Amino acid sequence: MATRKYELMLILDPVRTDEQQEETLLKIEEVVTKYGGTTDRHEAWGKRRLAYPIGKRRDGFYALVYFDTDSTTEVLHEVERYCRYNEDIVRFIVTLAIVGKSTGDPSRALQEDRYQRPSGPPRGRRRDDYVQQQAAAPVEQAEATPAAPAE
Repeated sequence: MATRKYELMLILDPVRTDEQQEETLLKIEEVVTKYGGTTDRHEAWGKRRLAYPIGKRRDGFYALVYFDTDSTTEVLHEVERYCRYNEDIVRFIVTLAIVGKSTGDPSRALQEDRYQRPSGPPRGRRRDDYVQQQAAAPVEQAEATPAAPAE
């Protein structure tokens, strides 16, 4: 069975010290390895402002853990169970990682693909200029196909 790569995004309580937050990340790695998965690495993004208050907290310590596993159900259930009952973890989400084209680095694939804008007219004032340019551009006529000879 092929292994699947996962990302665990965490928001930790910012009141805890850096050592306590590192212990929490190492404990998550232990849970993953205990149930048959392997951790690639973890990244601590640091303290950042939350989009909205969560439990009277305005800030959170963001971290990301990359892991892969063959037996998805057992590892995922245990990781989610640990995150749900740990008081240091404010929010968490487990997602499938997007693996890069040739590097195999999930974070690189996200950086490359995340900010590509869809095609179409831009927004705001530039949209009006775009529409005027499209109206002024010559329209290419499709070649007329000859009608089939009548029999």
